[in-house]
Amino acid sequence: MHKNEEGIYLLHFYDKHGRRLKEFDKLVNNLINSINTGKQYLKDNDDVESFIVRRNLYNSIDHQ
Repeated sequence: MHKNEEGIYLLHFYDKHGRRLKEFDKLVNNLINSINTGKQYLKDNDDVESFIVRRNLYNSIDHQ
């Protein structure tokens, strides 16, 4: 699976103290849109200082 394939990506946002802002969490459909959405949140929200993009590529529970 290539990293740019469509799938569910998780966006987590953080404040200036490194605390996760759970109310801003988003699900996005691919990597490029995830990064662009994160950058837009940085511009539009004073509370948001950084973000990470996550994707679970393998979860052992899914294969039992």
